[in-house]
Amino acid sequence: MVFTRRVSKPWAKRDGLPGDYYLPFHLMDAAAAAYMLWDNYLPLGVRRWLGQELGLTEPRTRDFLAFLAGLHDVGKACPCFQDQWPPRNSADYRSHEQVGYLSLPTLLSDFAGLTDPLVDSIAHRIAEVVGSHHGEFQPTQRRHVRRAEGDVLLGGPAWHAYRRGIVDTLRQLIGPVPPARLNRPTAVVLSGIVVLADWIVSDTKWITNSQWKAPDALQERWDHTLRAVRKRLMGLGFVTSSSTARITTLVLVGDRPNALQRSIEDTFRPTGCGILLISAPTAAGKTAAAMVAADRIGHATGRPGLLMCLPTQVTTNAMWERARGFGYPPSPGRGRVTLSHALATAYPPYRHYCADDEALRWLNGPHRPLLAESSVVTIDQLLLAGLAIRFNMLRLFALTGKTLVIDEVHAHQPYMLAVLGRVLSWCGRLGVSVVLLSATVPAHVAGELTAAYLAGTGSAHPPPVEAAGYPGWVWHAVDGSFQKPTTAERTAMSTLGARTARIKHVRYPMGTRTSTILRYARRVREEGGCVAIICGTVPTAQKTFRALKGSDLDDTRILLLHARLPHRQRALTEAQVERMFGKHASRDNGRRPKRAILVCTPLIEQSLDLDFDLVVTDLAPIALLIQRLGRCHRHLRPEEDRPKSARVPTVVVLDPEGDRVPAQWLKLHSGYELRATRGLLMTRPADVVIPDDVDQLVQAVHDLGLSPFDEAAAAEWRGRHATTTFERGLARLSAVPAPQLIDDLAGMTHREVRDTDATTRLGIDDALVVPRWTDSAGLSWLDSAHTVRFPEGEVLTGRQISSLIDVSIRCPATWVQSLDTAVPRWKHAFLCDARVLPLPGRHPLVVDSDLGLVNGLKDDNL
Repeated sequence: MVFTRRVSKPWAKRDGLPGDYYLPFHLMDAAAAAYMLWDNYLPLGVRRWLGQELGLTEPRTRDFLAFLAGLHDVGKACPCFQDQWPPRNSADYRSHEQVGYLSLPTLLSDFAGLTDPLVDSIAHRIAEVVGSHHGEFQPTQRRHVRRAEGDVLLGGPAWHAYRRGIVDTLRQLIGPVPPARLNRPTAVVLSGIVVLADWIVSDTKWITNSQWKAPDALQERWDHTLRAVRKRLMGLGFVTSSSTARITTLVLVGDRPNALQRSIEDTFRPTGCGILLISAPTAAGKTAAAMVAADRIGHATGRPGLLMCLPTQVTTNAMWERARGFGYPPSPGRGRVTLSHALATAYPPYRHYCADDEALRWLNGPHRPLLAESSVVTIDQLLLAGLAIRFNMLRLFALTGKTLVIDEVHAHQPYMLAVLGRVLSWCGRLGVSVVLLSATVPAHVAGELTAAYLAGTGSAHPPPVEAAGYPGWVWHAVDGSFQKPTTAERTAMSTLGARTARIKHVRYPMGTRTSTILRYARRVREEGGCVAIICGTVPTAQKTFRALKGSDLDDTRILLLHARLPHRQRALTEAQVERMFGKHASRDNGRRPKRAILVCTPLIEQSLDLDFDLVVTDLAPIALLIQRLGRCHRHLRPEEDRPKSARVPTVVVLDPEGDRVPAQWLKLHSGYELRATRGLLMTRPADVVIPDDVDQLVQAVHDLGLSPFDEAAAAEWRGRHATTTFERGLARLSAVPAPQLIDDLAGMTHREVRDTDATTRLGIDDALVVPRWTDSAGLSWLDSAHTVRFPEGEVLTGRQISSLIDVSIRCPATWVQSLDTAVPRWKHAFLCDARVLPLPGRHPLVVDSDLGLVNGLKDDNL
């Protein structure tokens, strides 16, 4: 084998640059980035934590971090990289991250004070960090470190000597001191920082403008690079406040704080990190209370950031709009609030928010939104940190400077809760505080999540889990202590949201669901009012909407909202729903209509501040029915604004007669929980006293620790346990190891799994479809009016990307298996796997202007 590249002056980067960029210069850039990230971005609490973990003073920890980042590309000093040969799929190929991983234990053997680099040493741990800077930890079988110096594939003695020279130069420049220890969870966080430092200084425009003509002399270049990197960090928004602005109950702009919020403000006094559970009825101000709590925690821990997690895109969009009011206004150094879900950058308000902000455009790149000081995300974005996929070390690092707030924690299946539990165990280990919010959380779920967090702290004897009470809150600190409201506060909270509501159980003969709904719809025509009809599935919602539109409700506004509307149509409908039924909609300002019906799926049941006079819903587990009840009479309005027949907040639950539960409902919910809810509604009065009855109802159906309510349900109850156990088992296979159990960093990432393939929700196997309309001349269009051309090339302009996203629709993958993917394949992360839907009439799927995507082969017969 012959290598042509000489050792004299290896390069690090060349594409998009005037020439080859010298490898030592790039390593200095990354070291300077880590140095400046420490000074300007890492909060005080994270700096203290890292120093304690490494057994170093904070200045020495900064030096060590810069040294690590400087080492990240040392493996580029090898013939495979310098010659770009042999091919990557060759058995003789060694990637530069693999070369760094294999050679550093030998190069740093004296640094670790150990003679055998195969020992689980600090030198080897540093090699693991360096080897992971492209998002994957190196497999264990690559630990051939004794061969590094003489291995011809790594360049032999000459290249090994050059790598040693690079290491010695970085030592001379930075003066690192070996840490006293370097455990695996800390190494994961350090890996995330190294990844970020590398990304920051790898921009070719920045290299050309700031570094190309920088001085060559070592110290002069270092001083220049520190200044240049600091300026770049400012431009990218990587400047974190040293402490949070004081948030009090004044954030409740225009509202008087209630008993829950006053209790948090007056009594909650954290002294370190921990986990807080707030459990209270819907519309009880849990989010505002959580903001006050997060501020207190941020002050106590020196970690002022905020990460809010919601269950769906629509709830996340709404919370992002609200969260911007809790943080700093955008400014050159800080204050940006990122929004993250699959279509975040296509959400018009967020797109406008990001339009002229270079920092936000950078933060919206892959894996990056959580790096902002404040972020609002779907729960999926958080769960990715708990899956063994690429760049989870960056996501876990992004959590370290924040308080994590998880809303609607009850709303997730066992698989998601198991992955969430793993994330919380890492939060406990990394000193990240957590706030859990729920109106209807089962006791076993709250207990398991709290226990997972406390177990992650590494305590040999985790403290027992205290119940929050309902309504109430409980704080478990990592030191084993806990806080709860005072007796007087508990008494005051016992009337929180106090009212008598009604859950009316209506059995109807199979096949008469539509006529049953029409009875309630005609009351709207006669008395006025705003009604929500929540359907279990999209086809049921489409069928219901079509029936109402075809009836005698001419003077009633009827809207349809579900997940299979084209993206732009769905966004516009969501905004319209918020205007018509939101908190600030009233007859006086002309927003709240006199007669209106919203037909929807369960999209609206969580975290949306909507107010209806009556809610009609298909049967669902009792916790979800209580959530839907929270959308009924949510805000105080003059009595005359409510219909006479709806003066008491009421949820009408539609349930077909007979013992059978419709098959389509069993795909959404546990059969046991549906039948248990049915039995509960049939045997108790319709009136529900809030908050007194809420927790009792939820635990009766949802607590896995309770026995079934009668013998007939016992088999299904056991089946529910089996399903839960199975989903938890799948989660354990997909998740990263628990921090207290991790024995090899290679287990943190599975090389064969792309993050785009990662599953955060079981049973959600969907696909993206884009319609293609063809005119008489054979030209292709994105719309039926033939106004927007269908893109034909691989490379898309910004306008074409926006147009494609606007018309795109999500649907089950099984519906479109026969369809072609985009030909040619579009080079865009969101659109690359899109299926092209030929219209009209050449496929059972049809895009209807009112109904959205309709499958002609699917029809719910209820």
